[in-house]
Amino acid sequence: MLNNIKISIIVPFYNSEKTIGKCVESIINQTCSNWELILVDDGSKDKSLEICNKFKKNDERIKILLQENRGVSAARNNGLKNATAEYIIFVDSDDYVDSKLIEVIAKNIEKAEYNFDLLVFGYYTYKKGNLQSKEQLENAFLHEKESILKYVGDIKKFHLFAIIYGKVFRKSIISSKNLFFRTNMDVGEDTCFVLDYISKINDMIVIDDCLYYVEMQSNNTKLPRNINNIFEINKSISETFNGKEYTKEKSNMYFRNYKIIINWAVIRNININDLCTKILDSNEFKEINKKYLTSKYDKLIYDLIKYNKIKILKKVIKIKNKLKN
Repeated sequence: MLNNIKISIIVPFYNSEKTIGKCVESIINQTCSNWELILVDDGSKDKSLEICNKFKKNDERIKILLQENRGVSAARNNGLKNATAEYIIFVDSDDYVDSKLIEVIAKNIEKAEYNFDLLVFGYYTYKKGNLQSKEQLENAFLHEKESILKYVGDIKKFHLFAIIYGKVFRKSIISSKNLFFRTNMDVGEDTCFVLDYISKINDMIVIDDCLYYVEMQSNNTKLPRNINNIFEINKSISETFNGKEYTKEKSNMYFRNYKIIINWAVIRNININDLCTKILDSNEFKEINKKYLTSKYDKLIYDLIKYNKIKILKKVIKIKNKLKN
């Protein structure tokens, strides 16, 4: 019965010769065989394509799509257009998956009492072979949009929904709602896609299995080239969580993103005056209710932004970063 459930796995890659082999092998070694692997070469200049072609010669379930270098969003969109299965998983080329990934997902699909729209599972993060964290949520079954939004909007859970991996999507929803990855973003495009998708669904399953492995590279400080990405993410949050009943959730999600971009600017030693002015002028910042922010640190940062105490703000963030390191 499990082999009647087909799953498309989309892996975009660009100059990934050091990691793509391990990624593809983890998919080929699945205990359940009914899958297709769509590898999208985003104009690689190294031996990534050569490595993928060797795998393709020995496995007809593997497809390789070629495109000029247009970024990960364009590559994922290309993969979506060519996926033939109803269920879709995204894997990054520098990560890998558990050998029972497809089996566990297929079993959950088979035993589900209803056609869920999204399945969420956990993941591990590693750095230089050492376990850094185990990110998982308890089993949950949510059957109404409001309960899904309250769940996703919980700031303790939101980081698991700000990423594309660890999820099974349905192609029929993606196609019928004309959902796609935003090609104008270099960071946060996956967050916007997940939020856009969640805004269209009514049923979600969360399982506590950890089935995905994130390999954190030593230079893996993915910082946005364009600060407008953060404002774009917050607009997606605003559109998805539309209503006063989500004030607490929106306050914490908005503020999480403002902290990320200010911290990024401080790390890069960029003048944050203009950035803080833009944050102050944004509708999303004006929606934040300080009383809902979850920590004293967040409330302090909020006040420093609101009252334009930029020098103090920068010092506080630098101290926080030192303590963290």
